[in-house]
Amino acid sequence: MPAQGIPAAPVIGGYWTRSNDVEIDIVGADREPVAKQLLFLGSVKWLETGQFDDHDLLALQRHRDRITPDPVPVVAVSRSGTSATHVDAAFTPADLIEAWSEQFGRGGARCSRLPAPLEATLARSLLTELADTNHGPALGYQAGSEE
Repeated sequence: MPAQGIPAAPVIGGYWTRSNDVEIDIVGADREPVAKQLLFLGSVKWLETGQFDDHDLLALQRHRDRITPDPVPVVAVSRSGTSATHVDAAFTPADLIEAWSEQFGRGGARCSRLPAPLEATLARSLLTELADTNHGPALGYQAGSEE
């Protein structure tokens, strides 16, 4: 997912504490199972009519601040777009499908040819596939780890 100034990440997963007081849907990192460097953090809001807004961004920034003091870029993935004013990158279902098509060459299906409900379903499936098969559902992070 290198786009909009966000670096490519060799590992993509999620992060949450056992008490769920910190929950980050998308973590781009340098390695697994314990990341040495976080490349980006993100949140997924899959509401049919509600956009990813400044309230969602503030929650993501607060969670980021609980795991690292570094200014790691934040990413919004939203079914209905974003109205947040200071998100580092924002992606819609169409963006995810386009990136997936370019990466894996699955017939070059472009989102403009797909009905909105199908586009949203495919994008949700892609996110699930990333979390389930790419690198597991959760990553650990230890600032300054040597290995």
